[in-house]
Amino acid sequence: MGSIAGIGKKSRIRLGKVLMQCPSNLITPEKVIEILNISQIQAKRLLQYWVKNGWLHRVRRGLYQPVPLEASTSKIAIEDLWVVAQELFSPCYIGGWSAIEFWNLTEQIFQTVLVVTSRRFSRKNFEVSKNRYILKKKSEEHFFGLKNIWRNKVRVRVSDPSRTIIDLLNDPSLVGGMRQVIDFFKEYLKSDHKSLGKLLEYGDKMKNRTIFKRLGFILEAIQPQEKDIIQECERRISKGKSQFDPQLKGSKSTTKWRLFIPLAFCKLDTETLYD
Repeated sequence: MGSIAGIGKKSRIRLGKVLMQCPSNLITPEKVIEILNISQIQAKRLLQYWVKNGWLHRVRRGLYQPVPLEASTSKIAIEDLWVVAQELFSPCYIGGWSAIEFWNLTEQIFQTVLVVTSRRFSRKNFEVSKNRYILKKKSEEHFFGLKNIWRNKVRVRVSDPSRTIIDLLNDPSLVGGMRQVIDFFKEYLKSDHKSLGKLLEYGDKMKNRTIFKRLGFILEAIQPQEKDIIQECERRISKGKSQFDPQLKGSKSTTKWRLFIPLAFCKLDTETLYD
């Protein structure tokens, strides 16, 4: 409904009780059942009643948020996209370009939120009240290197700067390819977040040796003075050949790092590519 109508005293008391116990201001049928100790059918009818009278806004199926008292319409914008992600896709964390933006490793503003979740969904693209989410599936054993961020009294997890970089080296498609990964990595190296030791630690936990091939190759090009870390990367690589950028087929290989390098990278010298 587009307008807000009155509701009975009993219903207002019930709604107030639900809101008091939902600090995220996001309401699900399960929460209504638990808080009010009512049946699933009763909760469904109550939610429909609140929506019909304009006191709740249906974000998507099974998820609602209260309409501010000062609002003249029940059509409102979602307050915090990360909190919604926590409600919809948990167990999860915010990663990829969304984490890069949060840690100020880019000046770009991304309209889509990237969520890493351990749950299986039938699709990876979601639109919730005209806000877009992209999901990446990852097992919970890889849920490390995360920071707890409080948003609207709700704890949301985001990959820390070093973990974010490792995620990108593991899966460059999280930000659209290795060119973007290199740009963000350069900002990381200039920031207070820089911790090459953590990169090695997180890379070991990921159990993907291609991470060290890409990390070593890039470090050797842009920070050759980091000899100890470069040697540690070389010590960790596997014997097989890997793609430098999985989205671009490599046409030339490097013996040292056992990487296939795309033609687009081969045509540019190191200084042009990385400065």
